[in-house]
Amino acid sequence: MDEARIQAYLELIQELLACPGGQEGALLTQRRQLVDGGLVAVMGQVAEMLRREGRPNADWLEQMAGQVAQSLGMPSPPQPPSPRMGEGGEEGYQRFFVGLLQTSENDWGQQEPVWRYLAQNLQYLNLNLVPVMEQWVGQFIANRPEDALGFMGLLENVVIDIGQFPLGNRAENLEIAIAGYQLVLRVRTKEKTPEQWAQTMNNLATAYKNRIRGDRADNIEDAIRAYRLALEIRTRENFPEQWATTQNNLATAYSDRIRGDRADNIEDAIRAYRLALEIRT
Repeated sequence: MDEARIQAYLELIQELLACPGGQEGALLTQRRQLVDGGLVAVMGQVAEMLRREGRPNADWLEQMAGQVAQSLGMPSPPQPPSPRMGEGGEEGYQRFFVGLLQTSENDWGQQEPVWRYLAQNLQYLNLNLVPVMEQWVGQFIANRPEDALGFMGLLENVVIDIGQFPLGNRAENLEIAIAGYQLVLRVRTKEKTPEQWAQTMNNLATAYKNRIRGDRADNIEDAIRAYRLALEIRTRENFPEQWATTQNNLATAYSDRIRGDRADNIEDAIRAYRLALEIRT
């Protein structure tokens, strides 16, 4: 199931949740190319996410998934377990995190196997993972300091995949990603590994720009601040392609900026886009 297909399922589910009662059948008929087993599976996952958030339409969506499954001649999807720390406990989250690292390492640079692993273990992809991740990484750094720098490349790959994962709770995925980037920056410092530090700072800025929790204006300011820090290392002279990428990202943040004068923000965005175009010819 590729990313575009999953995104199409999610958009259809949002339409179902928003449409007036009694019109769901017509909507599904209009989108019949998306009505399949994949939709049933994603509906079940979204229903569980809504249940964890205490949303009242979780049961409705689960029932709708059952109706779609029945129309396709499939068994109704089972209800996934609730992601309480008590189920599997801390050890369950540790096993999940280690398995996640191993999956990423075995399929280096490939996002699909990591996403498949996340989808199969969706009950562990929540904020309970953050303290477990912090403890595990902290112990790794303390016990194997000579391997810590190399390990951070693996951790950052995992964090990128979590931040871009379209299933589960999107807001929590981004919080996990932000926490992960901050862990990477414990080892990737500006003084010791400036190029890698700037890369992680750029990724952290993007996570802040996309962040759902917290104050939107504060998040954009954090993103702008982190992009500017990355540009202290990603200069046009030393790293022109990375400089252009971060200038483009900074321009997007300025265009979304809430604080300050709107006209000034747009001018800053235009200026940064033009700078990026000096390299991106």
